[in-house]
Amino acid sequence: MRISDDRYDRDMRRYELAWRMMRHDARTANIVRWTGLSKYRVQTLGRNYRVSAELIRHRGAAPFQPMFFCRTLFHESEGAAFATVALRMQVISAQADLQELASVARGERLMGAFDLYRLLVPSSRITLDHALLLVTELTHRQSIDFGVCEECKALMLNVRVGPPQTHCSFCRRR
Repeated sequence: MRISDDRYDRDMRRYELAWRMMRHDARTANIVRWTGLSKYRVQTLGRNYRVSAELIRHRGAAPFQPMFFCRTLFHESEGAAFATVALRMQVISAQADLQELASVARGERLMGAFDLYRLLVPSSRITLDHALLLVTELTHRQSIDFGVCEECKALMLNVRVGPPQTHCSFCRRR
């Protein structure tokens, strides 16, 4: 049997993306959704290639409440910071996007954006699972949308429930 280069490259990209997501403690359901690998492949990958005991897999459902980013001003500012990085790295677009969200190419850009974000904000409360939730919400624009602060013109997150905010979390903190 002959393995084509295209198929081999596609499969290697999926496995590399899954491994990068595992190192950031992503849940299996999110890894399956973004890589296209089966649940059993992801579990086997984690079990066979775990380099250390520190890599602990989270169990249970991934975060699904977008209101996580409205809990405190810190959550809101960190969400806006990640959204800015994701927007710049073309993980999400400025307009609502209805095309296929989870793909390997977009997942690779997402991991690059998340790695950059963690370098900028090392003690962030946002996990990779929360970042995936925020990317999904900002792509569909059902409950969270972008806004611009009236005072400093910074990008901010606007929740579609309740009155819209006119100032970002940094300006409201002052």
